[in-house]
Amino acid sequence: MYDFGRVAFAYYPFQGSSKDRPIVLIDHEFDDRVDDEVYVIPISTKFREPLPYYHVVVHDHHGYDPRTGLSKPCVAKCEHVMLMPTRKIVRRYGYLSDELLERIEAAIDRIDASEGP
Repeated sequence: MYDFGRVAFAYYPFQGSSKDRPIVLIDHEFDDRVDDEVYVIPISTKFREPLPYYHVVVHDHHGYDPRTGLSKPCVAKCEHVMLMPTRKIVRRYGYLSDELLERIEAAIDRIDASEGP
């Protein structure tokens, strides 16, 4: 249900509003028997080109993708990793490909490396 790479919609607050928005679950260690929070990254249709290294394109065209459930060009904003209560996840869709998940993990690793010790 809360698998790594799952695309879902959740109540995720941005700019004073709280409506359901797409996210990708990135928690490898989630266990729904004991955990009630999961690590997620927001997915946004608002982005500028050229993309910073910490934004990963997860859908690049208009049109529904049955694998992910996404239908507009959008990016995973990897600089906004957050721990989200599972009760805020309202709908689950598909999954991102392994290639996209590797790119997201690489962006997170690069952010971590740039922050230093």
